[in-house]
Amino acid sequence: MSFGELVEVAEVDIETFTAAVGAKASALDPSRTWRVESARGLALVDANHITQAWLQLADNAVKHSTPGAPIAIVAEVTDIGTFPWLDLSVRDNGPGIPPDAKERIFERFSRLEFNRATEGSGLGLSIVSAIAEAHRGSVLLSGAPGERGMCSTKSGVH
Repeated sequence: MSFGELVEVAEVDIETFTAAVGAKASALDPSRTWRVESARGLALVDANHITQAWLQLADNAVKHSTPGAPIAIVAEVTDIGTFPWLDLSVRDNGPGIPPDAKERIFERFSRLEFNRATEGSGLGLSIVSAIAEAHRGSVLLSGAPGERGMCSTKSGVH
C-alpha cells in the first residue's frame, strides 16, 4: 500500500492541528477524558492523511484500553540527527502490544484479537504505517503499555 504519490503536503500550525484532531478523537468515545498535549511551531504534512492515521490510533486506544480511562492525543517535536521529527502519538492505559506481535500488527488483515465482539478488519495499522512512510517516517511502538506513537515526518518542522 503506497500513499507516497498521493500526499499533498501543506504547512500547518502544530498546536491548532493537534487540537482539531483531539476534538475529532473525543467523538470516538465522549464518555472518556481526552487530553491534548501539543508542541508549538509549524510542520509540513498532509493534514487529511495524518488526521486519518491519528484517528485510527485513537480508535485502537478506545477499543483496547480500559473503558472510561483517559486517552491523550500528543504532538511533540524532537531532534534526531540532522532533522526535527514531528512525533504524533496516542497514549492510553491499554495492555500494549506483545513483543512477538510488533512486526505482524502492521501487516494487512492482521489482528491480535479474533474476538467477534471487537470490530475491525485488521487494516488500520497497515494504513497508519503507509501514511507515516509517505511522510518519510514510521510507526514506532513504545515499550510503555498502551502507548502508540507515530513519527510522521523528519523534515519540514520549524
